[in-house]
Amino acid sequence: MNGSSSLNFTTDYVDIFEETVAWIILSIGLPAISLACYALYRLIKADHVAPLYVINLLLSDLVQIICRIYFVSQKHFGVHSPELIKARLIFLVIVRFGLVASLGFMVCISLERYLVVAHPLWYRYRRNLKYTVLTCIFIWLFSVIYAVIDYNIEVYRTFLSVLATLFLLPFPFLLFFYVSSRRALKSTISISVAEKNRILGALALVFGIYVVLYLPFTFMAFFLVISNIRTYTVYCFMAVARSMVRLSPLVDPFLYIFMRKGARDTLEAFPCFRRVFGWSTTRSDAETRSTLSTGTDIQMRI
Repeated sequence: MNGSSSLNFTTDYVDIFEETVAWIILSIGLPAISLACYALYRLIKADHVAPLYVINLLLSDLVQIICRIYFVSQKHFGVHSPELIKARLIFLVIVRFGLVASLGFMVCISLERYLVVAHPLWYRYRRNLKYTVLTCIFIWLFSVIYAVIDYNIEVYRTFLSVLATLFLLPFPFLLFFYVSSRRALKSTISISVAEKNRILGALALVFGIYVVLYLPFTFMAFFLVISNIRTYTVYCFMAVARSMVRLSPLVDPFLYIFMRKGARDTLEAFPCFRRVFGWSTTRSDAETRSTLSTGTDIQMRI
């Protein structure tokens, strides 16, 4: 199992910073993912197409957050038995398992939106639920294989090299899907401006999450592998990069917003908002069904 090399300086302030980030993730990320999962459940219950890639993305985020609960609680026990140390390492592997799965589903979301925009006829007639399910299973199995390899890597630099390489692989695909979809939308006249904005918004969100949250850690990991510098400044930068990656479960639920027609359509998925604003349940369900069922070749059903 991998482990970081010994340090010649204290990390008290960095530990406080990372613990603060962990509490933010737990207090905001867990409710946000729960609400997004409930809203997606409402879509499926209304006999709409199940957004499998988004659902699996949120599940991978949920795996990460549940493991964070263990890390936060462990710091307050003050026990460092061999069993707890081994359990911590196992939970770290599970977190990275969730991160790898998240990246896979982010690529799938971008790919599907790209096909809807750039190749609508092909996507409309070749789309198959079986292939979507098989793709999800493949991503989970690939993440399990990585987790097994990760657990058995004992050299820290080797572990960083493998993880950084996996984190870097989605970059060319996400960039290509975003740029190509943007070009295709500019030359398309059959899609409304609002729909174009939703498509670009979802693609930009996925690409932005990757660039802002994942790439800094990737660059820092490669830097550590190549230079092997272990100064306090480098450690602080690496701590910030690690924390950025951990923040991904906070922003992934926003993908649900780009699956709906607008702010009201998003809020109407929750009965409490319907009662507060006096919105009709029947009217809301009819509008949502119309939003998701008309224009199949250009709708963003992930």
